[in-house]
Amino acid sequence: MHNISAVGIDLIEISRIRKIVERNPGVLEKLLTENELHAARLVSRTPGKYIYISRIFAMKESVLKACGTGWQEGVSWHDVEISGDLKYSQQIKISGKLKIISDSRSIAGVFAVSGFCGHYAVAQAIAVKIY
Repeated sequence: MHNISAVGIDLIEISRIRKIVERNPGVLEKLLTENELHAARLVSRTPGKYIYISRIFAMKESVLKACGTGWQEGVSWHDVEISGDLKYSQQIKISGKLKIISDSRSIAGVFAVSGFCGHYAVAQAIAVKIY
């Protein structure tokens, strides 16, 4: 049987992400996996690129909150990978330290959605537990 274990939500100002990336372009390699970087490079319009990166950032944050870890316990940005078309579906891949922690908490999977409006990107994640 599956039940909702926890919910995580994150709201980020898109201009904040843009400033961080413009000041230090190398930060993207720290925040995004290779697959996420590749997808971000496919977004050709500058505003669209920062919206996309902000949505990925918010989704990663919301997943960590739903898993109950935050950035504690040795979890890395690369322990969460978001794939799929952000307009329709997101596939969440959990690995590394976060996978070990999630397994120990009987979390079977995490589902997430994201969106943006005006100056903000938002994401919500739900962790599903096996009982």
